[in-house]
Amino acid sequence: MALGIQSGLTKSQPGLQILKIDEDSRRPINGVEMGISKMNGERLGTYRTDSDGLITLPEIAPGWYQIEEVKAKDGYMNDTAPHNIEVKAGGAASITITNKKAASIVIHKVDSVTKEGIYGVTFLLYDESGKPYGQYITDQEGYVFLSRELLEGKYTIRELQPADGYANDNQIKTIQVVA
Repeated sequence: MALGIQSGLTKSQPGLQILKIDEDSRRPINGVEMGISKMNGERLGTYRTDSDGLITLPEIAPGWYQIEEVKAKDGYMNDTAPHNIEVKAGGAASITITNKKAASIVIHKVDSVTKEGIYGVTFLLYDESGKPYGQYITDQEGYVFLSRELLEGKYTIRELQPADGYANDNQIKTIQVVA
């Protein structure tokens, strides 16, 4: 599997150029690993974006290709959608692919009297559309950490199972997550 960084193309050169940018700031993102395959499934290799957010393949043959993000840069969500592009004979093909920054939340379940964290409480997190996102259990100090796993948006949290000796908190909590 090739892992490399290539220099840029001019419009008169044949080849493929991929630009990876932040969806909000429109700034280039370096260090993103992208897999490139022919449409028949033959893998050309895995390439990493340079400091300008570019992957350039000047010697690529004409045809249809599929680009998939293999590994996002830290702090960004992995783009799981495949991107198809055609490279025409004697022409340069370019594609710009965006990434969203990842957001984090911390849930802390505490005893109402002692204010100490409660171990073993199970929560269910729902996304903005009401679809379950994941089920989580508090650690020894009553925390659930979701570090850089979420997209920005509104989420709701519901306690599914209280810890032994505690009553279930049936109040649904809504939070707004910002990257």
